[in-house]
Amino acid sequence: MTKTKLLFSIAITVLITVLAIFYVNTRHVKATSDLVQHTQEVLRKSNDFLLDVIDIETSARGYVLTGNETFLKPFNRAALTINDNLSTLKALTKDNPSQQVRIDSMVQTSLKRRIIIDKILEAKKNNQLSELEKRDFITEGLVITGKIKERIAAINTEEFNLLKQRKLESDKSNRNTEWLFLGLLFSILAIAALVAYVLENQKDKIKNAVALEDKVKERTAQLSAVNDLLQQKNQEIALSKYNKMFLT
Repeated sequence: MTKTKLLFSIAITVLITVLAIFYVNTRHVKATSDLVQHTQEVLRKSNDFLLDVIDIETSARGYVLTGNETFLKPFNRAALTINDNLSTLKALTKDNPSQQVRIDSMVQTSLKRRIIIDKILEAKKNNQLSELEKRDFITEGLVITGKIKERIAAINTEEFNLLKQRKLESDKSNRNTEWLFLGLLFSILAIAALVAYVLENQKDKIKNAVALEDKVKERTAQLSAVNDLLQQKNQEIALSKYNKMFLT
């Protein structure tokens, strides 16, 4: 019985250990998956911001060159979303100092450029924009857009490296989960086999105990019969002696 208890204790300990590791690994898988999604969201927002910058710059350029207000539609649409996209991007990378530096730089560049764009558009509407100012505006816009593209590229490069690293961690965690699941399944099967063995062993013991009890009852009955026979013989002998003594 002591050996059986020891086996049960070991099996339960192994099962609890595997379950604990499985739980911790599952939490790690979820955390890694969340980080992967977070990195993908940073990439998406950085690209959204870049698209806003390009829309604003190209739309303003088109309007300055042609005076066609159709170009102002994508400009106005991008102007409504650029600040939100930039704020979201900054919030998403708040735990990354190097990314914060790049984003702060883009914020300053974007604000300065927006002030210039608004002045140029206002001058164009009032027909107060010279050809030289147009060329300077377009040239400066190309330079600023190029700088913003470089910073976005740097942001994306770092995020891609993080994404690659996190995907490797995610794949590793998933593999660990598969092995832990197999270990958990093996532990459950081992405990089930041990329970079946103990039950079968107990069943045999019960059968042996019943058989032994039947034998004891049989021997007891036999001894009782022998005892009754001896008592009967003793009575007959005693009666015979009595008859000889008093009837003779």
